Amino acid sequence: MILDFTAIGVIIACLAIVVLIISKKFPIIAAIDTENLAKHKQDKVKSDLMEERLKRKLDILNVRKYFPKKNGEPTRSPLVLRMQTFLKNLEKRYQKKIDEVDEDMVTADKNKLLILNEAKTLVEQDKEGEAEQKYIEAISLDTHFEEAYHGLADLYLKKKDYDHAKEIFSYLIKLNAHDDASYEHLGLIAKSQGNLAEAEKDYLQSISLNNQVAGYHADLGEVYRLKGEHDKSLRHFLEALKLEPNNPRYLDEVISVAIVLNNGEVARRYYEKLKEVNPENKKLNEYKKALGKLA
Repeated sequence: MILDFTAIGVIIACLAIVVLIISKKFPIIAAIDTENLAKHKQDKVKSDLMEERLKRKLDILNVRKYFPKKNGEPTRSPLVLRMQTFLKNLEKRYQKKIDEVDEDMVTADKNKLLILNEAKTLVEQDKEGEAEQKYIEAISLDTHFEEAYHGLADLYLKKKDYDHAKEIFSYLIKLNAHDDASYEHLGLIAKSQGNLAEAEKDYLQSISLNNQVAGYHADLGEVYRLKGEHDKSLRHFLEALKLEPNNPRYLDEVISVAIVLNNGEVARRYYEKLKEVNPENKKLNEYKKALGKLA
């Protein structure tokens, strides 16, 4: 009898532990149905609720050793059996909830990609208002959906809605501090608004994160040209040409800046390259005359 009461006490204590764990975790499960958490958050919820904790606690309930044996077999009171049945059902209930979360997350992932593609198609069709709504709808399914944020911000940039575009690109950087493209777009916005110092800062940050994008160097070269810092401008346009040697725009910029700097060697070299790459360029005659005046 004493052993039976001891076993019941162990069961009650274990039940209290399990209920405490479940009560702490239940709000998280409930929130999953209404909040579109990112995949890594879903995995955390699963790991918290599944075998690692719940089953570990339930394993404690293997209390056969606490019961006296009758004819060589352990005996269990009706109360203990009911408690064990309750706890097993509890485990099944939450396993079902987790499975539903899995299914919902997979469906949400598929839907957000479909909606994103719809938004892109609408942009191509110049249906900007409808595209905006689709991007917002995709983001509502996943509040960390970076590609949808980028699409929406690019749409605002196209509409010259710089305030909203800047707000989104700034938020993207909070989501991902290594988002070089967002820094580049912030630089473009700053340059469009005449804030060259801010543009320089943003472009330098984009290059520090990824120096293998020719456009970043060219954009910074343009900022330095506008600021009258032609040495720096030429250096970055040359960096852009290292990455894209046949780009007519970069060749054109290098020649123009080199002429301003009276650097005939660089100007002539890339003038010949431009003639080869883009023989129909209307500036070739202008450059030829300018080169004739250089030393």
